[in-house]
Amino acid sequence: MAAEDTTQATKNKVWIEVNLTFQVYDAFISTDLAKLGYIYVNIDDCWSEMERNSKGQLVHDPKTFSSGIKALADYVHSKGLELGIYTDAGKYGHIENSNMAISKTPRF
Repeated sequence: MAAEDTTQATKNKVWIEVNLTFQVYDAFISTDLAKLGYIYVNIDDCWSEMERNSKGQLVHDPKTFSSGIKALADYVHSKGLELGIYTDAGKYGHIENSNMAISKTPRF
């Protein structure tokens, strides 16, 4: 595969999921990264459902985070590590469309 084709092969793929996240945290312990002060692993985009719930809250995606974010946070904290989660103020909690309106904000 040519180098220019590599990006296209992974474009629009979601790689984040709970088992991979557990493996990353476990690696922080097994490689002694935590002892060196590396205690945060941040989950980027695509951990939540596409739509917020009726209260406007983000909800984990049950297909990729079946046990929920609290269970992941409990596991992480039991290892002495910290969990970070990406979100934004948009409708979906992530940027899907740069022209997307955000509720109760002016359009420029």
